Amino acid sequence: MSKKPIDEPEQDGFVRSFLAGNSRTDENQFEHGANSVRRRTRQEPRVGRLAKEEPRVAVATDEQPDLDNSIRFDMSDMLPAKFDGPVATLAQEVIEHSKLKKVGDATKRQIQTTISAIAANLIRAYTRDQKMFVGISLGPQYYTASRYNCQGIGFENVRRTIKYMDARVPKLITLHLAPKSDAKNRKSSRIRLTPAFLDYFGVKHPSIFDVAENPKFECIRLKDDDKKPVKYDDSRPGKYPGKF
Repeated sequence: MSKKPIDEPEQDGFVRSFLAGNSRTDENQFEHGANSVRRRTRQEPRVGRLAKEEPRVAVATDEQPDLDNSIRFDMSDMLPAKFDGPVATLAQEVIEHSKLKKVGDATKRQIQTTISAIAANLIRAYTRDQKMFVGISLGPQYYTASRYNCQGIGFENVRRTIKYMDARVPKLITLHLAPKSDAKNRKSSRIRLTPAFLDYFGVKHPSIFDVAENPKFECIRLKDDDKKPVKYDDSRPGKYPGKF
């Protein structure tokens, strides 16, 4: 009985056939038993489960700006006295564009106050990030008379001012209207100043010193569970909430 040499590995039928040149298997593929090894002569892209896509990162562009990069409109912000000239001129333009007739001094002052508050918020956002927006609601329910609305800003004047600043040539703001939503999911529109705005108000490099705070600003802001402002009377201790 003959024995095989120790240094000769045992070969199955497939290997012997392959070494003999009788296999039609691809020259880059070898099989031994249940295992297979694939040699690549060049790098091939992985497919199927091995393929991993690179995570996509959303990049804000002029066509698709990052509307989440915004601050909330603060009705207590205002411009300092050095901007009274541009504010008065812009108020007159808003009046003419809105075709208001018999406008009294009180209405003019209120429009000027509205312009001052909107412009101050735009500058405040710009000083943080030149691409930052101001989230402002164009719904009347946000401009009711209360101690939190220290400047008495009204819905109609906000709507008139925003509409004109966007329609003016050149535009003073870029406007992105909020999508329609139900009462439980209200959205706010977004506004951002333009280079024309800076030229109009005569500021090339605005700073936080170009924004003032109304002296009637309410530093204590109480809200209920639904985050709605709560009325209270601080003249009667222990009577919270009260009327004012």
